[in-house]
Amino acid sequence: MEIEKFDTQFASLNGKDIYIQNAESGRRGYTCIGCQRPLEAVRRRKNPNHKSYFRHIVDSKEKDNFKCDFNVRRYLERLVEKIIIKQGSILVPPVIKYPDSGSYEPPLLLQEAKNITSKIIKAQQTFFIDENGKIQSGAKAGAQKKNYYIRPDLTFYDDNGDPKLFIEIVFTHPIDDEKKSKLIHIGIDTIRIDLPVVDREKLKELIELGENTNWVFNNEEFYTDYLSITNTGRKELHSLAEKQREFQQESFNCRAGRIRELIRTIEQFLESDTFKEIENQLRSEVERVGRLAESAKSGLAEMEEEEKRGLYSEFEQEEKKLEESESREQAASAELKCRYYDLEDRYSRKAEELGEEESAIRRRERDVFGAENPFESLPRRTAGLENDIQRLKNQGKVQEGQTIQIGPEERGIDEQLEEFNRIETRLGL
Repeated sequence: MEIEKFDTQFASLNGKDIYIQNAESGRRGYTCIGCQRPLEAVRRRKNPNHKSYFRHIVDSKEKDNFKCDFNVRRYLERLVEKIIIKQGSILVPPVIKYPDSGSYEPPLLLQEAKNITSKIIKAQQTFFIDENGKIQSGAKAGAQKKNYYIRPDLTFYDDNGDPKLFIEIVFTHPIDDEKKSKLIHIGIDTIRIDLPVVDREKLKELIELGENTNWVFNNEEFYTDYLSITNTGRKELHSLAEKQREFQQESFNCRAGRIRELIRTIEQFLESDTFKEIENQLRSEVERVGRLAESAKSGLAEMEEEEKRGLYSEFEQEEKKLEESESREQAASAELKCRYYDLEDRYSRKAEELGEEESAIRRRERDVFGAENPFESLPRRTAGLENDIQRLKNQGKVQEGQTIQIGPEERGIDEQLEEFNRIETRLGL
């Protein structure tokens, strides 16, 4: 009976795998590669739109309980893996840099197509980025969450044992944006091989020709700016399949996935023991530097204080002498001020006394001489008195009675002269 759910396009015949297109119709000893049950070949030759297939021969009693785990896609992936591992190389497509969307500039060739060989090729290896940001592979990834790791179909290693090329084999399920973002985040060159469901020989031919191979991620292309390529290094390409361009263009979802991968890696690093250890070391180092800084400040303050004490002790005597000299100068200045104020006061009092005496003399002069300034009339009056005396002496005969009368007048004149002499002495004339 035909069990549509378990139809397949590959079977085993005499220990060899056979593709449906190479098989003859009917029951000719075909067996299932997965469950080893007998198969029947159903060929559709008249109508090319009808699909040929192998179907399991199952008794009606077993129909409801029949199961077969054979997976054609997985079978073909394993087949391609064996082909590539056996030949030890893969033809990768040229590396092309495309301009931004909407630009009419031609694509530029960065690297020609070439064969990449490897002495070490492994299938189904798991890779992840550890808390230190390094790429790791192996059993440790099993403890990680699914979102944190990636498992390419094939991995080429360099001579140092580091991964240099990932290969994704695609039959029915394309690489989604989430997986592409992981590949970009890990940063290993990755190609995809899109293959049809054909026999082994055809698959080998397609792989060798590289016609169905495209870049998913290439470091040189990803990190090269289209505008930064010099004119001398520009090799324009005018006829290329747009499929490669579609693979290389990063969609919004892919970029969002890359950001999520980066955030996950950062979170993983922040939660790791390595980060905590580094954080503790940095904190300890900061505290140690802080203590050293405080110690240095304290030592510097002590040195400054000691230096000050040395300078003060060196100039202490000079400072004391200067202070004593300053005190003496201040005392002498104060004494001079006192003496100045005392002399000024005495001078004022003396000037006041002299003023009073001068006023009194002026009054006496007015009383005696009847003049405000007797010195102006003194020569005139003296001359008059001298003339009078001379005149009296010339009379020849002076009587005693007359002498007696003249004597008092002369005495008055003598008294006035004496008074004038005293006044001149007092006034310093």
